[in-house]
Amino acid sequence: MSPQDFFRNFRADRLDLVEAFYDPKIHFVDPLGEHHGVEAMKSYYSRLYENLKEIEFEFQDEWTKDFESLLFWRMRVIHPRLNRGKEVSLEGLSHFRFSRESKLCLYHRDYFDAGAFLYEQLPILGGIIRKLKQVARGQ
Repeated sequence: MSPQDFFRNFRADRLDLVEAFYDPKIHFVDPLGEHHGVEAMKSYYSRLYENLKEIEFEFQDEWTKDFESLLFWRMRVIHPRLNRGKEVSLEGLSHFRFSRESKLCLYHRDYFDAGAFLYEQLPILGGIIRKLKQVARGQ
């Protein structure tokens, strides 16, 4: 299964896809944390997709060589706790390494601006962070 297929088809009720995509020894890293193993990934995705109203990925570019892949994406998400329940859009990059034996994903690292995605969408903290950015830009 390709990364695009996984993310296009994954939903909270499709935790079975985690085992179809990730190797049992998966090592996952993103700006919010680190997880090891398929069960940890199931738990991570279960929490991540909890109360999610909508999620959509637009894949922009991909680079693949041997058992390694980089995938550039834009994610659109609607969650009641982010941006007052309105759509949030985020660009990012995922790095994947696949097992030569199982062909499943052994390593997955996501790169994205956690501040723009999460912290700036929270009512009080978001205003503070936006103000700090203005000060840093000299405005």
